[in-house]
Amino acid sequence: MRLQRIPALRITMLCASATLLSGCGLFGVAGPGLGPIGKQINPKCAGIPNQNPASCPLAGIGGTEEAFENAHPYVGSTVVIPGATNYLDLHATNGLLSSFTEEYHASPQIMAGEAREETHGEMPYDAKKLFEKTVPGQCAIVEYKSAALAKLFDPEHDGVLIVLHSGGTDNTYTSKSVSSATISIVTPGTRSNTSC
Repeated sequence: MRLQRIPALRITMLCASATLLSGCGLFGVAGPGLGPIGKQINPKCAGIPNQNPASCPLAGIGGTEEAFENAHPYVGSTVVIPGATNYLDLHATNGLLSSFTEEYHASPQIMAGEAREETHGEMPYDAKKLFEKTVPGQCAIVEYKSAALAKLFDPEHDGVLIVLHSGGTDNTYTSKSVSSATISIVTPGTRSNTSC
């Protein structure tokens, strides 16, 4: 008789535990403290920042730090993960991202064209390339202009300056091996004052 009660007791305890746990968010039922973290991202706005529709908030340069972090893995991380990009030195102006650095950890390292494509993805949807220049042995410079940034910051700060570097120092460059890019909001024409 006792042997028959033990399995029944175990089944009863299992059912009671499952009922209790389901109220805590397990088994597909949201419970206190186990629901979604933060605001949910609209799936239409979850792509490469430059390719998102105009109705989406900016997620690259000019976006909020929250939107940027939702769109980019490894924000602020200095851990090197082969093939990944780290996003460092984030600076905000009035809550909007005004500059940051991308560090590339590809093997072999990415070439200048790939780095330009990667950084172009951080621009607002309406960004137009104004200028591109290579300073032999030092850096490559690309400048963009965006009406969306003029609305967010001010008409004088509607430009984005990208400076590409190679190697471990900030003052070397070869188009065959790009290791980092600095992206920042500027006044268009700033490129003439930029030193690598």
